[in-house]
Amino acid sequence: MKNVKYVKWRDRWRIVWAITRKDILEAWKNKTILTQILVVAFLIAYDHWAPALRDTPTDLFIYDPGNSQGTTQLADTPQFRLIEADTEQRLIELMDEADPGEIGLILPADFDRALATGKAAPALRGYVNWADRFEAAALARDFETRLAALWGQPVQLVLADHVVRPQPDTLGIARGSVAMMLSYAIFMLGVFMVSHLMFEEKQTQTLQALLVSPASIGQIIAGKALTGMFYCTAAAGVVLALKWVFVIHWELMLLAVLCGALFNVALGLLLGTFLENRQQMMIWAFIPIVLLLIPVFLNVIEPLLPQGLGTLIAGLPTVALATLFRFACTDGAPLARILGHLSLVLGSTALLLGLVVWKVRRMDR
Repeated sequence: MKNVKYVKWRDRWRIVWAITRKDILEAWKNKTILTQILVVAFLIAYDHWAPALRDTPTDLFIYDPGNSQGTTQLADTPQFRLIEADTEQRLIELMDEADPGEIGLILPADFDRALATGKAAPALRGYVNWADRFEAAALARDFETRLAALWGQPVQLVLADHVVRPQPDTLGIARGSVAMMLSYAIFMLGVFMVSHLMFEEKQTQTLQALLVSPASIGQIIAGKALTGMFYCTAAAGVVLALKWVFVIHWELMLLAVLCGALFNVALGLLLGTFLENRQQMMIWAFIPIVLLLIPVFLNVIEPLLPQGLGTLIAGLPTVALATLFRFACTDGAPLARILGHLSLVLGSTALLLGLVVWKVRRMDR
């Protein structure tokens, strides 16, 4: 009996794998789907490399309790955009929201006198954000050179021992962009690619052929879902390969990627089964984009939104997913909030998959 069950499971998964392999290969032959893949790849690359090409002043966060002339010189140079903090704690908070490649600098109260004596290079403490934890030594050397040229005397920066661990409720635009890119890549490939695969099946009449073949309804859905999961996780893998320095909790990040891919694939299956062709998709596509994707971008600036709007969009599964991505890049996110967002994403996924199964059963009659 055990061998019979094993053979049945093996045969079922062989059918699922055949459907999945067919769809993975056909996705590259479909011009519409291939265009989506290339657009997602381009935006991922642009988001990663474009900031380095911009010729803009470097933000320099500084705490100067002695109101030294050194700070005045920094403010007068075009290579820095000076952002002053009134306490060291405020400096740490600012660094929590800083972009990679920026530092927080603390000038001692007697800094002017230390520069005037010129007997020894003043040792200055500073902070780097989490994403620069492996680049602290290189950043210290770079800023030592730039500051020495400005002040006319060598200085020593101590950065490696002062890494700011990001907190879950701060703005953090840089790590927010990680959440946005992950959300966008998974959404586009999960929703639009999977729905187009379903349209292809309808257009070529292969869906009806599958329904009268040995493949069950569950196997057909599983094959489409695995295809979408393959491309969603591949896109997320590319994003994380470029943005890995932002991640603190890898276990949460990987769980969020899998849950997010499954939700967006389920939404793509739902659109692909309920809509009959691409023309209908073009008409209705603005609904998931406006209701589910745009709020993700708003969520990145959540602390700046009116409280009512922030609370409203927090109930959307895509926003909950983006929040999980952000939590994976921060320290100390409450477990209750993590479980709440996971429950929202998984519950929404179960509802969507239930609707897909119901629709496909009706198509089988």
